[in-house]
Amino acid sequence: MAQATEPAALRSVPLACPKCHGALQTGDDGLHCSSCRRDYPLVENRPFFVTPKAWSPPVPESGGWFRRHLARPPHPGRFAGDLQNRGITGDHRYLQEFLAGIPDAAKVLDLGSGERRLRAGIVNLDIAASPSVDIIADGHQLPFPDGVFDAVILQSVMEHVLEPETLLAECCRVIKPGGQIWVEVPFYYPIHDTADYYRWTLSGLRYVVSKHFEVGRSGAVMGPSSAFNLGWRVFVSWKLRRLHWGFRNTVAWMTAWLKTLDGDEVLPEPPAIYALSYVVGNKAASNA
Repeated sequence: MAQATEPAALRSVPLACPKCHGALQTGDDGLHCSSCRRDYPLVENRPFFVTPKAWSPPVPESGGWFRRHLARPPHPGRFAGDLQNRGITGDHRYLQEFLAGIPDAAKVLDLGSGERRLRAGIVNLDIAASPSVDIIADGHQLPFPDGVFDAVILQSVMEHVLEPETLLAECCRVIKPGGQIWVEVPFYYPIHDTADYYRWTLSGLRYVVSKHFEVGRSGAVMGPSSAFNLGWRVFVSWKLRRLHWGFRNTVAWMTAWLKTLDGDEVLPEPPAIYALSYVVGNKAASNA
Protein backbone atom coordinates (compact mmCIF):
# COMPACT_ATOMS: atom_id res chain seq x y z
CA MET A 1 0.00 0.00 0.00
CA ALA A 2 1.41 3.37 -0.98
CA GLN A 3 2.05 5.72 1.86
CA ALA A 4 0.68 9.22 1.96
CA THR A 5 2.82 12.18 2.83
CA GLU A 6 1.99 12.77 6.47
CA PRO A 7 1.55 16.04 8.30
CA ALA A 8 4.54 16.73 10.52
CA ALA A 9 2.50 16.23 13.70
CA LEU A 10 1.96 12.56 12.77
CA ARG A 11 5.68 11.79 12.66
CA SER A 12 6.24 8.50 10.84
CA VAL A 13 2.68 7.13 11.01
CA PRO A 14 1.14 6.44 7.58
CA LEU A 15 -2.43 7.45 6.82
CA ALA A 16 -5.11 5.70 4.78
CA CYS A 17 -8.66 6.49 3.76
CA PRO A 18 -10.95 5.62 6.71
CA LYS A 19 -13.67 4.46 4.29
CA CYS A 20 -11.77 2.14 1.96
CA HIS A 21 -8.22 2.05 3.46
CA GLY A 22 -6.88 3.26 0.14
CA ALA A 23 -3.71 5.29 -0.26
CA LEU A 24 -3.86 9.04 0.33
CA GLN A 25 -2.05 11.71 -1.63
CA THR A 26 -1.40 15.17 -0.25
CA GLY A 27 -2.45 18.10 -2.39
CA ASP A 28 -2.65 21.83 -1.93
CA ASP A 29 -6.17 21.57 -0.51
CA GLY A 30 -5.78 18.45 1.67
CA LEU A 31 -5.67 14.67 1.33
CA HIS A 32 -7.14 12.75 -1.61
CA CYS A 33 -7.94 9.03 -1.74
CA SER A 34 -6.83 7.48 -5.01
CA SER A 35 -9.27 4.57 -4.61
CA CYS A 36 -12.66 5.98 -3.62
CA ARG A 37 -11.91 9.60 -4.64
CA ARG A 38 -12.85 11.08 -1.27
CA ASP A 39 -11.17 14.27 -0.13
CA TYR A 40 -10.17 15.22 3.40
CA PRO A 41 -9.07 18.70 4.45
CA LEU A 42 -5.89 19.63 6.27
CA VAL A 43 -6.34 22.42 8.80
CA GLU A 44 -3.18 23.77 10.42
CA ASN A 45 -1.36 20.67 9.18
CA ARG A 46 -3.82 18.30 10.85
CA PRO A 47 -6.08 15.93 8.87
CA PHE A 48 -9.84 16.17 9.41
CA PHE A 49 -11.54 12.89 8.51
CA VAL A 50 -14.85 13.96 10.08
CA THR A 51 -16.56 17.23 10.84
CA PRO A 52 -15.31 17.62 14.41
CA LYS A 53 -17.40 18.07 17.47
CA ALA A 54 -17.25 21.57 18.85
CA TRP A 55 -14.39 22.30 21.23
CA SER A 56 -14.21 25.31 23.52
CA PRO A 57 -11.02 26.34 25.28
CA PRO A 58 -11.14 26.11 29.08
CA VAL A 59 -12.68 29.16 30.71
CA PRO A 60 -10.10 30.86 32.95
CA GLU A 61 -10.97 30.48 36.61
CA SER A 62 -12.10 33.66 38.27
CA GLY A 63 -12.14 34.87 41.84
CA GLY A 64 -9.62 34.55 44.62
CA TRP A 65 -7.54 31.55 45.64
CA PHE A 66 -10.18 30.10 47.99
CA ARG A 67 -12.97 30.34 45.42
CA ARG A 68 -10.84 28.66 42.76
CA HIS A 69 -9.81 25.94 45.20
CA LEU A 70 -13.38 25.30 46.36
CA ALA A 71 -14.54 25.02 42.75
CA ARG A 72 -12.23 22.04 42.17
CA PRO A 73 -12.90 19.33 44.77
CA PRO A 74 -10.63 16.31 44.34
CA HIS A 75 -12.30 13.81 42.06
CA PRO A 76 -12.12 10.07 42.75
CA GLY A 77 -10.58 9.88 39.29
CA ARG A 78 -7.36 10.56 41.17
CA PHE A 79 -7.60 6.93 42.08
CA ALA A 80 -5.66 3.90 43.21
CA GLY A 81 -2.05 4.41 42.31
CA ASP A 82 -0.07 7.63 42.43
CA LEU A 83 -1.06 10.15 39.81
CA GLN A 84 2.02 10.69 37.66
CA ASN A 85 1.17 14.13 36.35
CA ARG A 86 -1.68 16.18 37.79
CA GLY A 87 -2.00 18.04 34.51
CA ILE A 88 -2.80 14.89 32.52
CA THR A 89 -6.27 13.39 32.83
CA GLY A 90 -6.28 9.73 33.80
CA ASP A 91 -2.49 9.46 34.02
CA HIS A 92 -2.46 6.90 36.83
CA ARG A 93 0.34 4.55 37.82
CA TYR A 94 -1.10 1.45 36.14
CA LEU A 95 -1.41 3.12 32.76
CA GLN A 96 2.14 4.41 33.16
CA GLU A 97 3.35 0.90 33.97
CA PHE A 98 1.70 -0.29 30.75
CA LEU A 99 3.42 2.51 28.79
CA ALA A 100 6.76 1.77 30.48
CA GLY A 101 6.73 -1.66 28.84
CA ILE A 102 6.48 -0.08 25.38
CA PRO A 103 9.72 1.33 23.90
CA ASP A 104 9.87 5.09 23.37
CA ALA A 105 10.41 4.55 19.65
CA ALA A 106 7.25 2.42 19.34
CA LYS A 107 4.21 3.79 17.55
CA VAL A 108 1.42 4.38 20.08
CA LEU A 109 -2.09 5.69 19.40
CA ASP A 110 -4.06 7.43 22.17
CA LEU A 111 -7.59 7.05 20.79
CA GLY A 112 -9.95 9.58 22.34
CA SER A 113 -7.02 11.46 23.81
CA GLY A 114 -8.72 14.77 24.48
CA GLU A 115 -6.44 17.50 25.76
CA ARG A 116 -3.50 15.42 26.97
CA ARG A 117 -0.19 14.04 25.73
CA LEU A 118 0.80 11.02 27.80
CA ARG A 119 4.36 11.10 26.49
CA ALA A 120 6.30 12.47 23.57
CA GLY A 121 5.77 10.63 20.29
CA ILE A 122 2.25 9.38 20.99
CA VAL A 123 -0.27 10.08 18.21
CA ASN A 124 -3.40 11.73 19.60
CA LEU A 125 -6.70 11.04 17.84
CA ASP A 126 -10.09 12.41 18.84
CA ILE A 127 -13.42 13.28 17.26
CA ALA A 128 -13.19 16.75 18.83
CA ALA A 129 -10.57 19.13 17.48
CA SER A 130 -8.32 20.80 20.03
CA PRO A 131 -4.71 21.98 20.16
CA SER A 132 -3.29 18.66 21.41
CA VAL A 133 -5.15 16.44 18.91
CA ASP A 134 -3.11 15.38 15.86
CA ILE A 135 -5.90 13.63 13.89
CA ILE A 136 -9.61 14.36 13.93
CA ALA A 137 -11.40 11.12 13.12
CA ASP A 138 -14.10 8.66 14.20
CA GLY A 139 -12.78 5.60 16.06
CA HIS A 140 -15.26 3.38 14.19
CA GLN A 141 -13.28 4.09 11.00
CA LEU A 142 -9.61 4.68 11.72
CA PRO A 143 -7.57 6.45 9.02
CA PHE A 144 -4.59 4.06 9.05
CA PRO A 145 -3.43 1.02 7.09
CA ASP A 146 -3.41 -2.37 8.79
CA GLY A 147 -0.77 -3.14 11.42
CA VAL A 148 0.63 0.35 12.02
CA PHE A 149 0.78 0.66 15.82
CA ASP A 150 2.64 -1.20 18.52
CA ALA A 151 0.02 -0.20 21.09
CA VAL A 152 -3.32 1.57 21.40
CA ILE A 153 -4.70 3.27 24.51
CA LEU A 154 -8.47 3.23 24.87
CA GLN A 155 -9.12 4.90 28.22
CA SER A 156 -12.70 5.81 29.14
CA VAL A 157 -13.72 5.89 25.48
CA MET A 158 -15.83 2.78 24.81
CA GLU A 159 -18.79 4.06 26.81
CA HIS A 160 -18.99 7.08 24.49
CA VAL A 161 -19.22 5.26 21.14
CA LEU A 162 -22.34 3.68 19.66
CA GLU A 163 -20.61 0.51 18.44
CA PRO A 164 -17.87 -0.43 20.94
CA GLU A 165 -17.15 -3.80 19.33
CA THR A 166 -16.59 -2.09 15.97
CA LEU A 167 -14.17 0.21 17.75
CA LEU A 168 -12.26 -2.76 19.19
CA ALA A 169 -12.17 -4.45 15.78
CA GLU A 170 -10.68 -1.30 14.23
CA CYS A 171 -8.09 -1.10 17.00
CA CYS A 172 -7.15 -4.73 16.34
CA ARG A 173 -6.81 -4.01 12.63
CA VAL A 174 -4.34 -1.13 13.08
CA ILE A 175 -2.24 -2.88 15.78
CA LYS A 176 0.72 -4.94 14.67
CA PRO A 177 0.73 -8.68 15.42
CA GLY A 178 2.21 -8.97 18.90
CA GLY A 179 1.02 -5.46 19.81
CA GLN A 180 -1.07 -4.47 22.83
CA ILE A 181 -4.12 -2.47 23.79
CA TRP A 182 -5.09 -0.85 27.09
CA VAL A 183 -8.89 -0.78 27.53
CA GLU A 184 -10.34 1.04 30.55
CA VAL A 185 -14.09 1.43 31.08
CA PRO A 186 -16.58 2.39 33.81
CA PHE A 187 -18.90 0.05 35.69
CA TYR A 188 -20.54 1.92 38.59
CA TYR A 189 -19.93 5.47 37.40
CA PRO A 190 -22.15 8.54 36.88
CA ILE A 191 -23.24 9.59 33.42
CA HIS A 192 -20.62 12.15 32.45
CA ASP A 193 -21.42 13.22 28.89
CA THR A 194 -24.41 13.59 26.60
CA ALA A 195 -22.87 10.74 24.56
CA ASP A 196 -22.53 8.15 27.35
CA TYR A 197 -24.12 4.82 26.43
CA TYR A 198 -22.62 1.76 28.12
CA ARG A 199 -21.20 0.18 31.30
CA TRP A 200 -19.26 -3.08 31.74
CA THR A 201 -18.51 -5.47 34.54
CA LEU A 202 -14.92 -6.73 34.54
CA SER A 203 -16.05 -10.12 33.26
CA GLY A 204 -18.07 -8.42 30.51
CA LEU A 205 -15.06 -6.30 29.55
CA ARG A 206 -12.83 -9.37 29.38
CA TYR A 207 -15.36 -11.03 27.10
CA VAL A 208 -15.69 -8.20 24.56
CA VAL A 209 -11.92 -7.70 24.46
CA SER A 210 -11.38 -11.46 24.01
CA LYS A 211 -13.28 -11.32 20.71
CA HIS A 212 -10.33 -9.49 19.16
CA PHE A 213 -7.36 -9.94 21.52
CA GLU A 214 -5.84 -12.39 23.93
CA VAL A 215 -6.79 -11.12 27.39
CA GLY A 216 -3.84 -10.40 29.65
CA ARG A 217 -3.82 -8.77 33.05
CA SER A 218 -6.93 -6.99 34.26
CA GLY A 219 -8.58 -5.59 37.37
CA ALA A 220 -10.40 -2.68 38.96
CA VAL A 221 -8.52 0.59 39.31
CA MET A 222 -11.29 2.45 41.13
CA GLY A 223 -12.79 0.28 43.84
CA PRO A 224 -15.99 0.32 45.92
CA SER A 225 -15.10 3.35 48.03
CA SER A 226 -14.50 5.44 44.93
CA ALA A 227 -17.76 4.18 43.46
CA PHE A 228 -19.60 5.16 46.65
CA ASN A 229 -17.91 8.57 46.64
CA LEU A 230 -19.00 9.19 43.04
CA GLY A 231 -22.58 8.13 43.76
CA TRP A 232 -22.69 10.24 46.92
CA ARG A 233 -21.55 13.33 45.00
CA VAL A 234 -24.26 12.87 42.40
CA PHE A 235 -26.86 12.41 45.14
CA VAL A 236 -25.71 15.52 47.04
CA SER A 237 -25.60 17.61 43.89
CA TRP A 238 -29.13 16.48 43.00
CA LYS A 239 -30.65 16.96 46.45
CA LEU A 240 -28.93 20.28 47.08
CA ARG A 241 -29.24 21.60 43.52
CA ARG A 242 -31.20 24.66 44.72
CA LEU A 243 -28.42 25.69 47.09
CA HIS A 244 -25.29 27.65 46.23
CA TRP A 245 -22.64 25.68 44.33
CA GLY A 246 -20.14 26.51 47.07
CA PHE A 247 -22.14 24.51 49.63
CA ARG A 248 -22.36 21.48 47.33
CA ASN A 249 -18.63 21.62 46.66
CA THR A 250 -17.90 21.92 50.37
CA VAL A 251 -19.74 18.63 50.89
CA ALA A 252 -17.65 17.10 48.07
CA TRP A 253 -14.44 18.28 49.74
CA MET A 254 -15.49 16.96 53.14
CA THR A 255 -16.19 13.47 51.75
CA ALA A 256 -13.29 13.22 49.28
CA TRP A 257 -11.26 11.13 51.75
CA LEU A 258 -13.65 8.19 51.27
CA LYS A 259 -11.87 7.10 48.12
CA THR A 260 -8.71 6.36 50.15
CA LEU A 261 -10.46 3.35 51.67
CA ASP A 262 -9.85 1.53 48.38
CA GLY A 263 -6.12 1.46 49.04
CA ASP A 264 -3.62 1.92 46.24
CA GLU A 265 -3.52 -1.48 44.54
CA VAL A 266 -5.35 -2.89 41.54
CA LEU A 267 -8.10 -5.35 42.52
CA PRO A 268 -7.66 -8.36 40.18
CA GLU A 269 -10.99 -9.81 41.32
CA PRO A 270 -12.96 -6.81 42.59
CA PRO A 271 -16.03 -6.86 44.84
CA ALA A 272 -19.58 -6.50 43.55
CA ILE A 273 -19.32 -2.70 43.23
CA TYR A 274 -16.41 -0.76 41.81
CA ALA A 275 -16.05 2.26 39.54
CA LEU A 276 -13.53 1.53 36.78
CA SER A 277 -11.76 -1.55 35.45
CA TYR A 278 -9.17 -2.28 32.78
CA VAL A 279 -7.98 -5.09 30.53
CA VAL A 280 -4.71 -5.38 28.64
CA GLY A 281 -5.26 -7.15 25.32
CA ASN A 282 -2.54 -8.75 23.22
CA LYS A 283 -2.83 -9.27 19.48
CA ALA A 284 -1.62 -12.74 18.61
CA ALA A 285 1.55 -12.79 16.55
CA SER A 286 -0.23 -14.95 13.96
CA ASN A 287 -3.31 -12.67 13.91
CA ALA A 288 -2.71 -10.44 10.93
